[in-house]
Amino acid sequence: MLAPAVVKASGINFTIYIIMKKYLIATVLLIIVNGCGVEIKSVVENSTTRDPFTNPLIVIPYEIGKTKAFTAQLTNKIEEKFKLENKKVEILLVEQNRDDLTLNSSDDINTKINMHILQDKKDLILVFKLTHLQYYNNELHSVTYIITGTDLKTKKEIWKAEFSSTSSWGPALFAEKSAISIYEKLKADRVL
Repeated sequence: MLAPAVVKASGINFTIYIIMKKYLIATVLLIIVNGCGVEIKSVVENSTTRDPFTNPLIVIPYEIGKTKAFTAQLTNKIEEKFKLENKKVEILLVEQNRDDLTLNSSDDINTKINMHILQDKKDLILVFKLTHLQYYNNELHSVTYIITGTDLKTKKEIWKAEFSSTSSWGPALFAEKSAISIYEKLKADRVL
């Protein structure tokens, strides 16, 4: 008589185990998704009627050992987003030197940027400027950039944004969400 009751009880326990496992997986996924926050605020010049830009150059500076991995991942995700939308983009990663006592350090960067602009007749340049970094447990936890978009024909700023991204799960996840947010904001503001 005891054997059927034990089998029945273990069947119920197994069902409860499966249900709990599904809820645990869903909870972990929800925490991962919510563990990455992206905020972007922008201003855009809409006083003149203009068509969206079609050939942008994006310049993202990085520091070796600090932001190189994140900027590489961000670059890949931005390129994927543009490719998915069948839009042209060129991204130029430039090493930023923190040594203020280096002579002519910006000349090489400006030469590279000008070369890329002239090679393919770029119509817009978007320059990322890193303003804040925060680390937690020796891993990049948050970044803040000011992104400035300049119309290369008129040489005037037409778009500027402050972009912040935070993640407790490492740079890979927030690089993807960052790329999507930046792209969508550029589209919403009719820059692209």
